[in-house]
Amino acid sequence: MKKSDKVRFLLVGVCAVASIAVLYGGISPGRDFGGAVSIVVTTDKDNRPGALEVLRKRIASLQPADALVAPSGSDQIVVSLSRRDGVMIPAVQRLCREPGLLSLQLVHRKSEEWVKQLWDSKSAPDGFGIETSPDGRNFYVRTNDDQSVGQASALSSFHPQPKSRFMLASVDVPGKRMFVPYYLEQQPEMSGVDVDRAWTVAGQKSEWTVVLQLGRDGKRTYREITAEHCPHGHQNNDSDTGRQLAVMMDNRILSIFTVPGIVDDGNLFVERIVSQAEAEHLRNVCESGFLRGAVRTESMMVGPDLGHYGILRILAAVLLASLAILLVAAIVWPGYGVVIGACVAVAALLMPFGILIAAGILELVSGASGVRGFFVLPVVTLLGLAGAGLALAVEMGLLAAITERASEELRTGKALAIAVANGYRKAAGCVIDAIGAGLLAGLLLYLAGTGPVKGFATAMCAGLVASLFVILAVARTALGLVVTGQPTVVVKSLPEPFARIDFVGKRLYAIVISAAIILLTCGLLIFNRFTGRQVVLFRDMLQTVPAFGFALVGIVAWVTIRFGTRYAAGAVAAAVNAILLAVGIFGISGHPVGPAPAAALVVVAGCSIYVALVIFDRARELGKDVVYKRKPAAEVLNSAIRRTMLQTLVTCGTVLLGGVAIMLVCRGAVLDFGLLLTIGAFCAAFSSIFVAIPVALALSKTGVAGAKTP
Repeated sequence: MKKSDKVRFLLVGVCAVASIAVLYGGISPGRDFGGAVSIVVTTDKDNRPGALEVLRKRIASLQPADALVAPSGSDQIVVSLSRRDGVMIPAVQRLCREPGLLSLQLVHRKSEEWVKQLWDSKSAPDGFGIETSPDGRNFYVRTNDDQSVGQASALSSFHPQPKSRFMLASVDVPGKRMFVPYYLEQQPEMSGVDVDRAWTVAGQKSEWTVVLQLGRDGKRTYREITAEHCPHGHQNNDSDTGRQLAVMMDNRILSIFTVPGIVDDGNLFVERIVSQAEAEHLRNVCESGFLRGAVRTESMMVGPDLGHYGILRILAAVLLASLAILLVAAIVWPGYGVVIGACVAVAALLMPFGILIAAGILELVSGASGVRGFFVLPVVTLLGLAGAGLALAVEMGLLAAITERASEELRTGKALAIAVANGYRKAAGCVIDAIGAGLLAGLLLYLAGTGPVKGFATAMCAGLVASLFVILAVARTALGLVVTGQPTVVVKSLPEPFARIDFVGKRLYAIVISAAIILLTCGLLIFNRFTGRQVVLFRDMLQTVPAFGFALVGIVAWVTIRFGTRYAAGAVAAAVNAILLAVGIFGISGHPVGPAPAAALVVVAGCSIYVALVIFDRARELGKDVVYKRKPAAEVLNSAIRRTMLQTLVTCGTVLLGGVAIMLVCRGAVLDFGLLLTIGAFCAAFSSIFVAIPVALALSKTGVAGAKTP
């Protein structure tokens, strides 16, 4: 063994030890595996859709590691957090209780006079006393710890004055909260203020300001209000000073300011907030919108979503799938399958350490490292395991590509060592495209997603990086050691039945089959043949569509740059078709498409895109070959499909074996996850061959890399 090989294996050993340390002490289970804290919000039935959207925005703003906001029953919303997010429970409870109705109200012209009368008469509301500051100013202070004291309903009968309402504005001084009394006009100038965007600004003396950028209607109304009540305004002609405006939320005063002039930019400032946490809370509530219909909340502890036995079943399924994949690898690559299986196992072992590095880099790129720390590990969820599984399936496919290229070199009479080196060189484009597109998609998913979606992106990126490291540092050295002195072919030839199939010629039959299944699925949804639970869970699954759509745009950009527009269209068509087919067959079978099975769809889409990229890479290479340069594009694509069939079978077969193992061992939602993986493996292979290639061929004008079109 060369000295460089020893260094590589030593580096792998160090990373493995670090990975075990991270797995033992750094990664915590999510809701699926470790249980959750759930907050049940009871709402008005008619207002629940709007309340659900508002709560999702509010909870997402807290950036929990694993959270789910979903409807329950006819009038409830369940907010479920992993136990690691338990420190957020008080903040979440507050967000679930506060309606967040924002309004602007004028301070009464006689407020100062009436407040002076209160001080002169030593009058204080129930539960309050009077305290004078060293500079001679009077304040109200609470005489007990009852937080309900001082609410608007309790103050309405205290020293009433004509056409006004008595309110208290809180003022924080070191070590104590005091209150300043005001009399406000009875009717608000502006209610239900719509906020487009909000942000916080640090001020002097540890105070914070929240800037509210009003929407179009709010901006226009706010300008009219300031024009009327600014110095010498339409309703303030006789004064050199503007009227005072109170920024209200849910019948409490947030801030009071004097109108300086006409405000055209639509920015409303809430000043003198004493803590960053309070400022962020206010920003979150204002930006998320008005929570209508929330009646009450209650908290409860629940066990793991998959159950304690479900977790053991998943571990057993992972072990069973690993043994099955190792067996298949040994059959496909006699003498070398153990090496390839061991490489995949090493990548899986290194993944926790990869997650640590990937999480830090993704946090740094997203700009959140300064707020939450550099190394913020995701929690272990079913979606995260799906991302890791997808990365390992891609690694199996890449190892198949390298080994198959080495086999082609062996058939030309090359020595084994040279064949392996040439196999790596010829498969370099496939490796770059698979890893590069996957990392780009993971980065975009992390930037656009929240909670479990971020966990999926982190796990997938970590798996891809670990796989690349193993392919370059471990697999090449291991294969080089094994092939030394071996006289046999590295990989079996393509089975004869596949070599005779005209894949491109069968594209019309494939399109008819796909269209029939998709139309049947749409018909069942339109005529409400799916159960109510299925429709509700399918709708909840769609909440993640924007993030995955953003990642799909990144993949399209990558494929367009590397292969051209027609191939990008083919890859997207294959992914969409695979998802629709899988959902259709799964739904027709009577199973609900919920959050757990939906995680399998991400693996299906990724698998389909990867297989399409492999075929495109081989087609591009063949199109430049002298033998194929003058042949019709259909023949070139057929040859590319046949030559990459083993990689297709290995990649989709890995997903298939994982799905079958889960189905054999697990129950409930995890069984549905395995069933959808099993169905999706066939759909991914079918779509990559019979959809991606025909779409690319239909959009091609000059054929493949210059080959003429038929």
